[in-house]
Amino acid sequence: AINHIHAYAIASKHGDAEIISRIFKRWGFSLIRGSSSKGKKDKGGRDVIRQMSSIFDAPGTSIIAITNDGPKGPAHIAKPGSLAIARKKDVQLITITGSATRYFEFKSWDRFRLPKPFSTIHLNIATPLNIDDTTLTSDEEVNLLSNYMNKEQSQVDKWAVENK
Repeated sequence: AINHIHAYAIASKHGDAEIISRIFKRWGFSLIRGSSSKGKKDKGGRDVIRQMSSIFDAPGTSIIAITNDGPKGPAHIAKPGSLAIARKKDVQLITITGSATRYFEFKSWDRFRLPKPFSTIHLNIATPLNIDDTTLTSDEEVNLLSNYMNKEQSQVDKWAVENK
């Protein structure tokens, strides 16, 4: 018997996120729409946190896929919310990073990379991040999660370069 795990992905309500939202839906993800961006208008950030909390409270195994460096960066710096809700709900954080042997790199704030056709894609599924210290400050959480995420991304980038 095949075990299916229901997974969720977070995508902003902005039109730019529509492409990735459609891809996630085709892959079988349920979507949580909203953004942590702060500005004059609420972009659904509170709703995202509420939905994540409800998903983690529900029985069964659920996965929520997020981008830790948020919708506007800075790049490779995690947002404290991921770690805070994981600790509050006693769920595991696992980083899944990827890199391609050949890619297009966009001149965006995060230097987004799109794999070129027929390139080899390497994925790195890290061991879960275990946090025993419950006294971390928000800044310490950000540093811990950023270092964890960046270490794993560096490893998969190295594999892609070595296997060109």
